Amino acid sequence: MKFIIVLLMLSIPTGVNAQQHNSSFELENDVSLTAITETFHAKEHKFDTCRTNDGRKICLIDGELFFGIEGVHAPRYELKHLSITLNGTDIPLETSGMYNPNLHHPDVRKAQFKFEKTDPGYLLTGFFSDGLATYVAQWLIVRQSALRIKLSSNENDIDEE
Repeated sequence: MKFIIVLLMLSIPTGVNAQQHNSSFELENDVSLTAITETFHAKEHKFDTCRTNDGRKICLIDGELFFGIEGVHAPRYELKHLSITLNGTDIPLETSGMYNPNLHHPDVRKAQFKFEKTDPGYLLTGFFSDGLATYVAQWLIVRQSALRIKLSSNENDIDEE
């Protein structure tokens, strides 16, 4: 009987940990970035489609606008968490509506980010693309707070970065 119970327990999915992908790297001395992406399960979400000049496409996911996919194909990954650590202080960054951070894999890489000192704090810019849908996100970081000040797929916004 114990053998059957153990077999049943082993067949139960282990939860989101098996579906999470963690990335962590240093941007410069005392500044690091941590990201968590999760596999996107389309059956757990609601899609609203609309008609465009290019045909039918997904316009909303769970009633929200999004970046990172084109057309009628659901995303493969969702950027669930992004945080920057400055001098030992972890600061969460807004990631709502951000999908498919990279082509063919869920991890984010140091090369996707630009970190610079500004007045009155710092500016972090991230570049994301799944090959078709390219977008840029930008966060203003002041002391221990961060605000996403840009989320855009406009080519002019992407090119000026």
